[in-house]
Amino acid sequence: MIMKTLMNMQDYLKKNYPFIGEVKKIEKLKHNDINSLNYLIHTKKRQYTLRCVTDGSKSGKIETICKILNFCIKNKMNVFEPIKNKNNEYVDKKNMIYLTKYYKGSTHTGKLVEIIDLAKNLARLHRTMSKNKIPYNYRTDVNIYYRLLTASEIQNIKRRIERKHTKDSFDRKVYQNLDYLTECIELDKKTSSIVKKLEFKRGLIHRDIHPNNVIFSKNKVSAIIDFNGMRKGRIIEDIAFTSFRFALFQTMNPTEIKKRLQLFLSTYLHHNHINGNELVYLRYFFTHEMLLKLCLILRKRYFTKSDAWTIDFDMIMNFVKIANKMDLPNLQHG
Repeated sequence: MIMKTLMNMQDYLKKNYPFIGEVKKIEKLKHNDINSLNYLIHTKKRQYTLRCVTDGSKSGKIETICKILNFCIKNKMNVFEPIKNKNNEYVDKKNMIYLTKYYKGSTHTGKLVEIIDLAKNLARLHRTMSKNKIPYNYRTDVNIYYRLLTASEIQNIKRRIERKHTKDSFDRKVYQNLDYLTECIELDKKTSSIVKKLEFKRGLIHRDIHPNNVIFSKNKVSAIIDFNGMRKGRIIEDIAFTSFRFALFQTMNPTEIKKRLQLFLSTYLHHNHINGNELVYLRYFFTHEMLLKLCLILRKRYFTKSDAWTIDFDMIMNFVKIANKMDLPNLQHG
């Protein structure tokens, strides 16, 4: 449900969350609006975030996520806290709406102290979620577009671009990178065949901790947000994605990236154990996720004529190129 007017939203809050008190002001929060619409709710005593889920998620999934987040809150984890409505549920199943506490602060600024504190918080979060007994079996990667492109699909994309009478800047960028992307996908497939035979530490993982999904206050993590992509998986997947995304924040300097990775990983390992043999595949798990995102973007663009996420193509492509060139820190004995 998307509220048509702020007055509708005020009536909705008064009816479903009477205990939060009189609503003084409602603001639309800046967000990409692809998976949800988010509003800042001002009441006399405090602030809340109203989240309208638009990504097609099932209400049961969001309700379960909120229950797990509440478990984390009780264990003093820095995640956003969901608020139950008058029906003693977290999610309005009909309208796919839920309320959380609002956390003041800012997103990542590039400070090393923030990276260190995030690594500690992620390690503690993984340890806490390993104790969670609430069943969670939802997956988010069943999207048919979210898989590696086949050789025939890449050739199909190439032909479609070549046949275009007028190629835009995105077409040209894709065409220039198709050969490199093909090489990366082939290497990824070879490594994947090895990884599938190995045992990795598993548990609930966030899957999408990037600089805009963590709120910092005074250089400390105030809240990790946006758990909609959470699923059961390899812990190293979360570590790889998070460490690289923060290490690559606003820099292409290999020395600086390596320094940030080392700080993140050494801090994480101090608070949660991961087998050194798993860390050997750190780069693979990051680039694998980036390649999946690139393949989704290209399938959407050339097979469904959708520009969803095309704005991220350059960033993700650069992430892959930089990560592949990186001389990673020695992580064997972290």
